[in-house]
Amino acid sequence: MNASIPDDAGYKPENRVIVENGPAELHSTFNAVRIVEAVNEVGVPCVLSMCLS
Repeated sequence: MNASIPDDAGYKPENRVIVENGPAELHSTFNAVRIVEAVNEVGVPCVLSMCLS
């Protein structure tokens, strides 16, 4: 995991393993585009951000 900015506590992991001996990638089937649309539909500003390494 590589964070582009620190979290609220100042933690900014760089080159950290999330799951020891786990896969390099974890995939999901949720529809991120639809979630962003739904959030925007209720008046909360939201954008899709993707991190590709």
